[in-house]
Amino acid sequence: MLLRKEKKIRFIGISNFNKLDYEELLRANIPSFIPPLINQFEVSPLMYRSNMIQYFQEEKGILIAASKAMNRGSSSTLQVIQDIARFNSVSPAQVLLRWSYQKEFIVLSKTSNLLRMRENRDILGFCLSNEEIQQLDSITTYNDIRIREDLEVKRKSGS
Repeated sequence: MLLRKEKKIRFIGISNFNKLDYEELLRANIPSFIPPLINQFEVSPLMYRSNMIQYFQEEKGILIAASKAMNRGSSSTLQVIQDIARFNSVSPAQVLLRWSYQKEFIVLSKTSNLLRMRENRDILGFCLSNEEIQQLDSITTYNDIRIREDLEVKRKSGS
């Protein structure tokens, strides 16, 4: 709170918090608690945890910053993304960025290639259909989410 009073910070963010982590933070009853503006965690069609996203975006009003948003995945998932890209006459990277944009996620893409920089900025000239969004949403399986959550538990426990 002191840093906020001194105008050294305006907002805070969190990273890799799931619902249980955030609720534990809320239960800590920290004096002058400042709710975070943003939570950054892995989000892409290859790791789409709709319940977690809904909790933070809709229930808590916290913005989502998608890390690994350009994760293109295996050959079978890549085929779905390539088919959508081909249909829309765009690149697979543009499909992934547009998916994130339509989901209202914050995405920072990183490249030193000037052509890719231009391509990554050019995602407003097309719109993914509801069917295409559903295809991309359905790439992540329950098992993918379970494996990821198990990994996060191990990382947090130091195992």
